[in-house]
Amino acid sequence: MKRTLVMAAMALLVSATVAQAQMKVDEEGIKKKLAKSDADIQNPKKNAKPATWITRGKAYYEAATAPTAGLYAGMDEKAATIMFGKPKTSPKQIGDVNYKSLRFPYFRAYADDKGQIVMWEQTLKLAENPLGTAYEAYAKAYEMDKNAKVKDDMEALVNAYKQDAQNAYSLVKYKNAASLFRKAYDIEKHPALNRIDTAAIFNAGYLYTMANDYKNGAKNLKVAKDLGYENNGDIYYLMYYCYNGMKDTVNAKQILLDGLAKYPKNTNIVTYLLSFYANGGGDPQEIIPIVQKSIENDPKNPDLWSGLGRIYDKLGQPDKSIEAFAKAAELMPKDFGAHFNLGLLYIKKGDEMNKEMNARQYDSQNEYNEALAAVNAVYAKSIAPLELALELNPKEPATVELLKNVCFRLRDEPGIMEKYNKYNEMFKNMPQQPAQ
Repeated sequence: MKRTLVMAAMALLVSATVAQAQMKVDEEGIKKKLAKSDADIQNPKKNAKPATWITRGKAYYEAATAPTAGLYAGMDEKAATIMFGKPKTSPKQIGDVNYKSLRFPYFRAYADDKGQIVMWEQTLKLAENPLGTAYEAYAKAYEMDKNAKVKDDMEALVNAYKQDAQNAYSLVKYKNAASLFRKAYDIEKHPALNRIDTAAIFNAGYLYTMANDYKNGAKNLKVAKDLGYENNGDIYYLMYYCYNGMKDTVNAKQILLDGLAKYPKNTNIVTYLLSFYANGGGDPQEIIPIVQKSIENDPKNPDLWSGLGRIYDKLGQPDKSIEAFAKAAELMPKDFGAHFNLGLLYIKKGDEMNKEMNARQYDSQNEYNEALAAVNAVYAKSIAPLELALELNPKEPATVELLKNVCFRLRDEPGIMEKYNKYNEMFKNMPQQPAQ
């Protein structure tokens, strides 16, 4: 499954101005507030007052956010240096992207090639689970007095959780990001805010799925789906991915069929349905008209063509399989797999024809020679796509081995013996394992 952008409606914490003096965190002052709050809630008189809990929530919220106060995504590195001091810098690769790591006193930020901060992770820890403790405090105050003024404070908590979730996502910490989006969703459901954030619950499910936590992925995605948030049908194939990961083939198949009925033009649903059937999830004949209809809607989608080719291959219809894979290769001229698979299908068809030829009885040498020529003509068609595959990935020994074997079989054809010698020598000098 491809990684895509988190589709979130987020209220980011943005600083309108940059302070001229470097920001300092009053660590001792914050810790004193936390210690006082811990003592106050042990006092029977004080812990009966909503104000005590609101004060506690504010103290823990400050502990969570003070170290990065004023920082925001898109902040210029120079502005950050003015505000937080000169950082220690080093290169850092996160996922498949290169960043510049900026080590400030209270956090580590990561800037893109334009010098703008994309995400950060806090290094100064003033309390254990401060945002969670702040929420519990505000919820307690509201429980004691429905008129307690906690709405704005809870809004701030939601924003903080979502910002932390976005950072975790950018840092490729998907499970952590999923948990944070789920917490934001739960807070927004609290009566003090009384709203449903379907994007947040979808993000939680999506990111649990990205983390291969299929149980929580399916659970959160189902909540989003039941709330009507289907993201143009994408939620169906995401749920399929979770059910399939849990080996629940019944629900895996059904969720795709449900999605297809509602979103017949969603090619992602069709692609996963193809994969399901191709891997033994049902009678492949059932899927062919569905795929053909999807191809009518999206004729330049190579995944649909290659999926159709796999189905025809599974059904033992080599000509239709080759036709479909040839279309996929045409649409993906720079894709190694597309050309390799096309060449392999020609060889597979040639092998079957060769087997049938050897099992037959012939009335004359001419009849046999005609049959042999027909078989060799099919084998010969494999050379061009395999040579294209070799150009795209010169380190894959399987391609060279296939070319070597085919050319040896066709060595009496004009120019083929030279190809055989070339690929035979190349194969002998290659490491005999697939390229990474």
